[in-house]
Amino acid sequence: MIIDILTSTTRDSKVTEQTVEFWRSAGYRTRLWDNTHKPCGEGRNRMLRDFYDSNREWCVMCDDDITLYPHRYLTQQFIDTQSAFQQQDVDVFSLNSNNEMHRQQQYTWWSDAQQPLFQRDWTITKWFAVRKTHKEYWFEHWYGLEDVDFALQHIRDGRTVARLSNVFLREQGFNKSSLFSTHEQRRQGLTQGKEGIRTKWGIERNKKQWVNKHWQARGKWQDTTQGWVCTEDTAFADTLELRSKPHLPTELWQQ
Repeated sequence: MIIDILTSTTRDSKVTEQTVEFWRSAGYRTRLWDNTHKPCGEGRNRMLRDFYDSNREWCVMCDDDITLYPHRYLTQQFIDTQSAFQQQDVDVFSLNSNNEMHRQQQYTWWSDAQQPLFQRDWTITKWFAVRKTHKEYWFEHWYGLEDVDFALQHIRDGRTVARLSNVFLREQGFNKSSLFSTHEQRRQGLTQGKEGIRTKWGIERNKKQWVNKHWQARGKWQDTTQGWVCTEDTAFADTLELRSKPHLPTELWQQ
């Protein structure tokens, strides 16, 4: 499988080299895409153009400081089997963040799952897997929240977007942005993204209400008291308390 890595000359070359070596050792074919001094969306769209023109089912992309923590939960299984890409009911997904571990540890109700566990989440970032559909999707050239906008585009069209909860990424360049040189630039980028979301989608702050309105679950997705989840681990899924009844099976949704 190919992984497209968004890179910049402003990144420490040793970090980029470590990232490339990690993904190669994990069995991926790595390709670097230089995006120096440009918004992330511009470089990612070049990756997507190449993907849409190919016969690949999935486009996997990440930033040049992103690897994984193999020892955490099912991360090694994810590397060894790539079974997450066989889940037909997920169209776009990201991974859990090591830098959010202090928060996620409070909510490890999913730790007993023996298969990839997806949770509905539109805050995808840093590492993406995008399934090819009949429609082409693109990132905005914003300096903030362009990844959230990308997720909302899919949700609007009935596609499912998720975070793979029991697979953890490692951000080697944490707090060392290769895109922003100052905190003020980062703040301005976030402000631009918030204004873009407000103008494009009419969302001020509460995105969950908008997502609930447009969300179209299918197949293995279940509305539980822990939120919307999707997994092939039926034994674990049966332990979850449902909030609503099942919906369209995958084969009917695809018609």
